[in-house]
Amino acid sequence: MSKVTDLYLNIFDLSWNKLRAAGQATTSWPGIVSTRKWYVPSNDFSCMVSPQMFNEFFLPGLTEECRALEASVYHLDGTNALRHLDSLLRIKELNTIQWVAGAGHGRASDWLPVYKRCQTAGKCLQLGLDLDEFDLFMENLRPEGLHISSWVKSREEGEALLRKVARWH
Repeated sequence: MSKVTDLYLNIFDLSWNKLRAAGQATTSWPGIVSTRKWYVPSNDFSCMVSPQMFNEFFLPGLTEECRALEASVYHLDGTNALRHLDSLLRIKELNTIQWVAGAGHGRASDWLPVYKRCQTAGKCLQLGLDLDEFDLFMENLRPEGLHISSWVKSREEGEALLRKVARWH
């Protein structure tokens, strides 16, 4: 795994350096655009392994990947991957957790304790909220370090949401 990690980081740096030299910002599937060296470490296979196997085989590489980046958003995918959250929260260089419960496993508000654990560990969060979930999240989470996406049906609805979020402190 360390050979694969080293190779990956070398290729990533090669690509990143070309983009930086051209003055390009980068983006990826979460929709974040930045001039910082960032990416989305992830391991969807983790839902099929025990915490012991995850820590032995995958955590060292993920840690190295986070150390090589200026910012990172870990894509924690599915309820079976949640068993690795504590290990991920211990990666000092990991900035953000994007927790996705998966189809049929409820809405973001059903997983509020997960988000609280992440904030308690000093991690930022990327999450998607339905409009009716904002009040609950505003009452229970700090706004610092949150990257929230939501759908609105009209400009008026969007402006009302922006006014509401502006009062979040």
